[in-house]
Amino acid sequence: MRKRARFTLIVVTVLVILAASAFAVYLALQHVPDFYAEAISIPPESQAKESDHMLQQVTKLHNDLQLQGRWQHVFQAQTINGWLAVDLPQNHPTLLSHGLHDPRVRISRQGITMACQIDRGSLHGVVSLEVSPFVESPDVVGLRVHEARVGAIPWPLQNVLDRIADAAKKANVDIRWRQEDNDPVALIKITPAKADGKRIVHIDTIRLEEGALVVAGTTEKAPK
Repeated sequence: MRKRARFTLIVVTVLVILAASAFAVYLALQHVPDFYAEAISIPPESQAKESDHMLQQVTKLHNDLQLQGRWQHVFQAQTINGWLAVDLPQNHPTLLSHGLHDPRVRISRQGITMACQIDRGSLHGVVSLEVSPFVESPDVVGLRVHEARVGAIPWPLQNVLDRIADAAKKANVDIRWRQEDNDPVALIKITPAKADGKRIVHIDTIRLEEGALVVAGTTEKAPK
């Protein structure tokens, strides 16, 4: 009887540990970053103005690239999130991979955190990715990938890298990879380097401020 009681106690203990572990994993998967919870709580209808402002900024950037001289643009996180909440789902619904929706960003001096909801099979939660952009050369932008998570649980970076590579291929973007302190780094060639065959666009500044991304460069006349 004592052996049977001891065996029963061991079985019950193991089951309790497994149940507690499963519950802990469930809670970790349900974790939502604070910035995302705050950003997603803002109704899309109240972000139409920010979305329009983002489109105006992109149009102005495009126009500035056609003129010779120095240019600089500051993109606020709230403006980007307005575009992600309004224009992206309305006019570009296929840009996100299947099962991903409602993306939002946070910008700090340390990096950019991108997060979105994932509903794929039995996987439901918020997936987040931390990256740091920088200028590698006047026509190459670097993107250092730090970590990816589903909820509070690390997500294999290879899944993320494969999707970045697929998106770059579909967009006909020239991209290559290297490792830096165990972090993968995407090197993205800015194309076309020549805006229209008459001008050449160079990016020399990508700077992160609290809540904002600063991009600057020059447009110069192409040599004959």
